[in-house]
Amino acid sequence: MQTQTSCEPLTAILAVGSGDLLAAFGRAQLGIDGNCGFALLGPDIQEGEAEFVEIAPTREAAYHAPLGDKLSACKQALEKLRERLNLPSLSYYFGPSHPYGSD
Repeated sequence: MQTQTSCEPLTAILAVGSGDLLAAFGRAQLGIDGNCGFALLGPDIQEGEAEFVEIAPTREAAYHAPLGDKLSACKQALEKLRERLNLPSLSYYFGPSHPYGSD
């Protein structure tokens, strides 16, 4: 598994700070988008804060990647988001695109 080769971290420019997002949303969503695992604090990547970590070079390869690789990418994205926002105890939930998520 590689990190940040084709999935550069995406950060929306916000009028509000990460503290406001934390107060409004409380925890980060973990999931899979294309060939990346992500952690998102906020309603979406345009209005929130997100980090992405590549699972595999292509969407198809990521789809067939071992479950452990997918889980690891999500966890790495969460750790990057916690570090960047200086929120070491930021909690999370599994979104619908996460392997353990539900619709």
